[in-house]
Amino acid sequence: SGVRRIEAQTGRGALIYVNEVMGRLEQVAAVLKSNPRDVLIAAEKTQKERAELHKQIQQLRSGAASQVEITDEEIGGINVALAETSIADAETLANLVDKTIQKLGSGIVLLASNHEGKVLLACKVTSDIIERGYRAGDLVREAAKICGGGGGGRPDFAQAGGRDAQKIGTALERIREMILQGSGK
Repeated sequence: SGVRRIEAQTGRGALIYVNEVMGRLEQVAAVLKSNPRDVLIAAEKTQKERAELHKQIQQLRSGAASQVEITDEEIGGINVALAETSIADAETLANLVDKTIQKLGSGIVLLASNHEGKVLLACKVTSDIIERGYRAGDLVREAAKICGGGGGGRPDFAQAGGRDAQKIGTALERIREMILQGSGK
Protein backbone atom coordinates (compact mmCIF):
# COMPACT_ATOMS: atom_id res chain seq x y z
CA SER A 1 0.00 0.00 0.00
CA GLY A 2 1.22 3.46 -0.81
CA VAL A 3 3.61 2.07 -3.45
CA ARG A 4 3.25 3.45 -6.96
CA ARG A 5 4.70 2.03 -10.11
CA ILE A 6 5.76 4.38 -12.83
CA GLU A 7 6.84 3.22 -16.26
CA ALA A 8 8.75 5.56 -18.51
CA GLN A 9 10.71 5.64 -21.69
CA THR A 10 13.80 7.79 -21.80
CA GLY A 11 16.33 8.81 -24.36
CA ARG A 12 16.33 6.73 -27.54
CA GLY A 13 13.49 4.48 -26.24
CA ALA A 14 11.23 7.51 -25.80
CA LEU A 15 11.98 8.71 -29.33
CA ILE A 16 11.23 5.26 -30.79
CA TYR A 17 7.98 5.07 -28.80
CA VAL A 18 6.81 8.53 -29.94
CA ASN A 19 7.63 7.69 -33.56
CA GLU A 20 5.62 4.44 -33.32
CA VAL A 21 2.62 6.27 -31.85
CA MET A 22 2.85 8.98 -34.51
CA GLY A 23 3.03 6.30 -37.22
CA ARG A 24 -0.14 4.67 -35.89
CA LEU A 25 -1.83 8.06 -35.63
CA GLU A 26 -1.00 8.79 -39.27
CA GLN A 27 -2.38 5.37 -40.28
CA VAL A 28 -5.62 6.06 -38.40
CA ALA A 29 -5.82 9.51 -39.98
CA ALA A 30 -5.40 7.96 -43.45
CA VAL A 31 -8.20 5.46 -42.77
CA LEU A 32 -10.46 8.27 -41.54
CA LYS A 33 -9.41 10.46 -44.49
CA SER A 34 -8.30 13.17 -42.12
CA ASN A 35 -5.11 14.75 -40.90
CA PRO A 36 -3.56 13.60 -37.61
CA ARG A 37 -4.66 16.76 -35.77
CA ASP A 38 -8.34 16.16 -36.60
CA VAL A 39 -8.46 12.41 -35.92
CA LEU A 40 -10.71 12.76 -32.88
CA ILE A 41 -13.23 14.91 -34.77
CA ALA A 42 -13.18 12.50 -37.72
CA ALA A 43 -13.67 9.49 -35.40
CA GLU A 44 -16.62 11.16 -33.67
CA LYS A 45 -18.16 12.02 -37.05
CA THR A 46 -17.73 8.41 -38.19
CA GLN A 47 -19.38 7.14 -35.01
CA LYS A 48 -22.36 9.48 -35.49
CA GLU A 49 -22.72 8.36 -39.12
CA ARG A 50 -22.53 4.73 -38.05
CA ALA A 51 -25.24 5.24 -35.42
CA GLU A 52 -27.47 6.98 -37.96
CA LEU A 53 -26.97 4.19 -40.50
CA HIS A 54 -27.75 1.59 -37.83
CA LYS A 55 -30.95 3.46 -37.03
CA GLN A 56 -31.90 3.55 -40.72
CA ILE A 57 -31.22 -0.17 -41.07
CA GLN A 58 -33.50 -0.90 -38.11
CA GLN A 59 -36.23 1.26 -39.66
CA LEU A 60 -35.87 -0.57 -42.98
CA ARG A 61 -36.02 -3.94 -41.23
CA SER A 62 -39.14 -2.88 -39.34
CA GLY A 63 -40.69 -1.64 -42.57
CA ALA A 64 -39.88 -4.90 -44.34
CA ALA A 65 -41.22 -6.89 -41.41
CA SER A 66 -44.50 -5.00 -41.50
CA GLN A 67 -44.86 -6.01 -45.16
CA VAL A 68 -44.76 -9.71 -44.22
CA GLU A 69 -48.24 -11.15 -44.62
CA ILE A 70 -49.12 -13.52 -41.81
CA THR A 71 -52.42 -15.34 -41.92
CA ASP A 72 -54.15 -16.50 -38.81
CA GLU A 73 -56.47 -19.39 -38.19
CA GLU A 74 -58.65 -20.66 -35.40
CA ILE A 75 -57.47 -23.82 -33.70
CA GLY A 76 -59.50 -25.24 -30.86
CA GLY A 77 -61.24 -21.89 -30.32
CA ILE A 78 -57.93 -19.98 -30.18
CA ASN A 79 -56.75 -17.43 -32.74
CA VAL A 80 -53.36 -18.70 -33.90
CA ALA A 81 -50.75 -17.34 -36.30
CA LEU A 82 -47.95 -19.75 -37.19
CA ALA A 83 -45.62 -18.73 -40.00
CA GLU A 84 -42.13 -18.94 -41.44
CA THR A 85 -40.29 -15.76 -42.46
CA SER A 86 -36.82 -14.82 -43.63
CA ILE A 87 -36.24 -12.06 -41.08
CA ALA A 88 -32.56 -11.97 -40.17
CA ASP A 89 -32.50 -10.74 -36.58
CA ALA A 90 -34.24 -11.59 -33.33
CA GLU A 91 -35.27 -8.01 -32.52
CA THR A 92 -37.15 -7.53 -35.80
CA LEU A 93 -38.79 -10.95 -35.42
CA ALA A 94 -39.91 -10.06 -31.89
CA ASN A 95 -41.37 -6.76 -33.16
CA LEU A 96 -43.29 -8.63 -35.86
CA VAL A 97 -44.66 -11.06 -33.27
CA ASP A 98 -45.84 -8.07 -31.19
CA LYS A 99 -47.55 -6.44 -34.19
CA THR A 100 -49.20 -9.72 -35.17
CA ILE A 101 -50.56 -10.40 -31.68
CA GLN A 102 -51.96 -6.86 -31.57
CA LYS A 103 -53.87 -7.58 -34.79
CA LEU A 104 -55.22 -10.83 -33.34
CA GLY A 105 -56.23 -9.24 -30.05
CA SER A 106 -56.27 -12.63 -28.35
CA GLY A 107 -54.35 -15.75 -29.22
CA ILE A 108 -50.99 -17.32 -29.92
CA VAL A 109 -48.37 -16.16 -32.44
CA LEU A 110 -45.31 -18.25 -33.20
CA LEU A 111 -43.02 -17.10 -35.99
CA ALA A 112 -39.99 -18.99 -37.25
CA SER A 113 -37.24 -17.34 -39.24
CA ASN A 114 -35.02 -19.19 -41.65
CA HIS A 115 -32.01 -17.01 -42.32
CA GLU A 116 -28.96 -18.63 -43.90
CA GLY A 117 -29.86 -22.01 -42.42
CA LYS A 118 -30.20 -20.70 -38.88
CA VAL A 119 -33.53 -20.78 -37.06
CA LEU A 120 -34.91 -17.97 -34.94
CA LEU A 121 -38.21 -18.49 -33.12
CA ALA A 122 -40.40 -16.00 -31.30
CA CYS A 123 -43.72 -16.69 -29.60
CA LYS A 124 -46.28 -14.47 -27.92
CA VAL A 125 -49.35 -15.61 -25.97
CA THR A 126 -52.03 -13.23 -24.67
CA SER A 127 -52.98 -13.28 -20.99
CA ASP A 128 -56.41 -14.86 -21.54
CA ILE A 129 -54.78 -17.77 -23.36
CA ILE A 130 -52.14 -18.07 -20.63
CA GLU A 131 -55.03 -18.51 -18.17
CA ARG A 132 -56.13 -21.46 -20.31
CA GLY A 133 -52.74 -23.04 -19.67
CA TYR A 134 -50.72 -22.18 -22.77
CA ARG A 135 -47.24 -20.74 -22.22
CA ALA A 136 -45.02 -19.12 -24.84
CA GLY A 137 -41.91 -20.62 -23.27
CA ASP A 138 -43.27 -24.17 -23.53
CA LEU A 139 -44.41 -23.72 -27.13
CA VAL A 140 -41.17 -22.14 -28.36
CA ARG A 141 -39.08 -24.72 -26.48
CA GLU A 142 -40.91 -27.56 -28.23
CA ALA A 143 -40.46 -25.92 -31.66
CA ALA A 144 -36.77 -25.26 -30.96
CA LYS A 145 -36.21 -28.84 -29.88
CA ILE A 146 -37.50 -30.07 -33.25
CA CYS A 147 -35.22 -27.58 -35.05
CA GLY A 148 -32.15 -28.77 -33.16
CA GLY A 149 -31.92 -25.94 -30.67
CA GLY A 150 -33.26 -24.59 -27.45
CA GLY A 151 -34.63 -21.56 -25.73
CA GLY A 152 -37.50 -20.35 -23.63
CA GLY A 153 -38.84 -17.39 -21.83
CA ARG A 154 -41.80 -15.99 -19.99
CA PRO A 155 -45.37 -17.29 -20.25
CA ASP A 156 -46.31 -14.32 -22.48
CA PHE A 157 -43.18 -14.06 -24.65
CA ALA A 158 -40.33 -16.39 -25.51
CA GLN A 159 -37.53 -16.73 -28.04
CA ALA A 160 -35.36 -19.62 -29.16
CA GLY A 161 -32.95 -20.68 -31.83
CA GLY A 162 -32.06 -23.77 -33.77
CA ARG A 163 -29.63 -25.19 -36.28
CA ASP A 164 -31.88 -27.11 -38.69
CA ALA A 165 -34.03 -24.76 -40.77
CA GLN A 166 -35.39 -27.68 -42.80
CA LYS A 167 -37.42 -28.73 -39.75
CA ILE A 168 -39.33 -25.44 -39.39
CA GLY A 169 -42.41 -26.83 -41.15
CA THR A 170 -42.41 -29.88 -38.88
CA ALA A 171 -42.02 -27.66 -35.81
CA LEU A 172 -44.93 -25.40 -36.80
CA GLU A 173 -47.10 -28.44 -37.49
CA ARG A 174 -46.21 -29.85 -34.04
CA ILE A 175 -47.27 -26.57 -32.39
CA ARG A 176 -50.54 -26.67 -34.35
CA GLU A 177 -51.14 -30.22 -33.07
CA MET A 178 -50.32 -29.23 -29.49
CA ILE A 179 -52.81 -26.37 -29.58
CA LEU A 180 -55.49 -28.56 -31.20
CA GLN A 181 -54.99 -31.27 -28.55
CA GLY A 182 -54.89 -28.69 -25.77
CA SER A 183 -51.42 -29.91 -24.87
CA GLY A 184 -49.60 -26.62 -25.25
CA LYS A 185 -50.06 -26.25 -21.55
